[in-house]
Amino acid sequence: MRQIRWIALFVSLLLSPVAAFGQRHNVLLIIADDLGVDRIGAYAAVPDPGHTPRIDALAAHGVLFQRAYANPVCSPTRATLLTGRFAYRTGIGLAMNYILDTYELAGSEVSLPQVLAPVTRSSIVGKWHLSAQTVGGLLHPLLVGFEHHLGSITILDGFIGNAYTMFSKNIDGIESPATTYNTTDIVNDALSQITAFGNDPWCLWVAFNAPHAPYHKPPANLHTFTLPPLTNATTAIHTKAMIEAMDTEIGRLLDSMDPAVLANTVVIFIGDNGTDKPAASPPIIPDKVKGTLYEGGIHVPLIISGPGVTSGASCAALVNSTDLFATIAELSEAPHDTATDSISLRPYLENPALPSLRNFAYAEIFQPNGFGPYASRRRTALNDRFKLIWNYSLSDTPGTQEFYDLQTNPTETVNLLLSPPLAPDAQAAYAALRAVLVEQKLLWSSQTHGLAGTTGIPTLTGTGTLIAGAPVTLSVEGARPFAPATMVVGLSYIIKNFKGGVMVPAPDLVLSGLMTDEFGSLVLPANWPAGVPSDTNTYYQCWLLDPAGPAGLAASNALRSSTP
Repeated sequence: MRQIRWIALFVSLLLSPVAAFGQRHNVLLIIADDLGVDRIGAYAAVPDPGHTPRIDALAAHGVLFQRAYANPVCSPTRATLLTGRFAYRTGIGLAMNYILDTYELAGSEVSLPQVLAPVTRSSIVGKWHLSAQTVGGLLHPLLVGFEHHLGSITILDGFIGNAYTMFSKNIDGIESPATTYNTTDIVNDALSQITAFGNDPWCLWVAFNAPHAPYHKPPANLHTFTLPPLTNATTAIHTKAMIEAMDTEIGRLLDSMDPAVLANTVVIFIGDNGTDKPAASPPIIPDKVKGTLYEGGIHVPLIISGPGVTSGASCAALVNSTDLFATIAELSEAPHDTATDSISLRPYLENPALPSLRNFAYAEIFQPNGFGPYASRRRTALNDRFKLIWNYSLSDTPGTQEFYDLQTNPTETVNLLLSPPLAPDAQAAYAALRAVLVEQKLLWSSQTHGLAGTTGIPTLTGTGTLIAGAPVTLSVEGARPFAPATMVVGLSYIIKNFKGGVMVPAPDLVLSGLMTDEFGSLVLPANWPAGVPSDTNTYYQCWLLDPAGPAGLAASNALRSSTP
């Protein structure tokens, strides 16, 4: 494609089920890795789910959410929990590679521990999987607001020697070898953190690596299975043993807590995505599990139990993983107004029969992480019965569509769009879900990057109609006064991605020699040039010299303009 240079023209709980929510509660958030509803006994989704008595007991004394949805791989779901925002807003759309990725969850995101900080202490034990080695690295959990991180910074990769009994453990930025069985080690650390919180209100994020690969035989005292040698044919039973081992350790965690502390703690259990393909067993379809937008990939267990929570109830309302952000903030009595895509589940805890507060659930997967263009991209929206999946042929161009009636075809084998016409109710649902997935073309949109300096993260905005000859303006606010600045600009078709706040591999245009005024502002007016094709994305970012920033630099958010 001919390069366009027009841009140079401008710049187990015995808790009272009727206790009212009237005080700030501790929150224990337990996340299982690669665990679909098919592996939890309380869901009865398959004939032989495995042994999960302690998790089932949480459901018996709390609310089991029948229709909770997450993203199909782990890092994006964890980002939604942490920010209350869908993946396309955070740029985390695929499981992160700690060694190779240069993009991570941006420091400009408002995180759950930051929201909780004025009223509640928070720490994380276990798997993180949201940072890149060359950006936030081992300190990333602390940089986003947690007091402490004790656990693995990424997956336990048996290929490089890090497995469940030999893994690298990060303790607040210092990594060292650990040999305690990982699931047990996580509970040990969870109990130590709860003790360290003392009488202060707390939120503890407990992220198990189990039952994610590498598959193995857990310690015999943690499960009841007779395990054959580990081969591909027996992976499913080994996964069941790993899950039962996790369930046993969850029981130890709850039983070891001070009864008075436990009585004031809301326990939330969730899976980050569906069961992995090698661990799936009939009637689960192996090609419709983790990594896909089918039910086996995004339908996850979610159980909430504790003070004020209705006991032994089931809730049929639609839930997104994003919703735990607002839920935990409300349980902790922390103000929260940044979670764009989060709806508190607290009303369901008192009345599980409430109609769904959501009109749709949403999930997506894309790569590479960042804000595009993407090498691959898929998105889905579903309501109480129907589900629409869009597979993109190009980064911003919807390709094939799949439309399913989950009520009559829960295995998603009959694409209704291949047998028109749609029945009236299906047609109405298709129109509503299509409206969710049709992306509104914003002339200017922030990509939420940035590096903080003396006065925080500078804000870059754009105004103008992007019509030939019309005035357009780029404006920087909130920077250090009299800071030397450089504006970098890149065109979408050159495959410019913002990673870790940096435009790579190199911008198309560099406007240097700029400087903010006495108020820390910078205004760059221009006229939009003629001849710019429609559907052209242009990216901008302002870099400033600032001694308080990393390496003496601060950076604005990334900004994108999109011609209509």
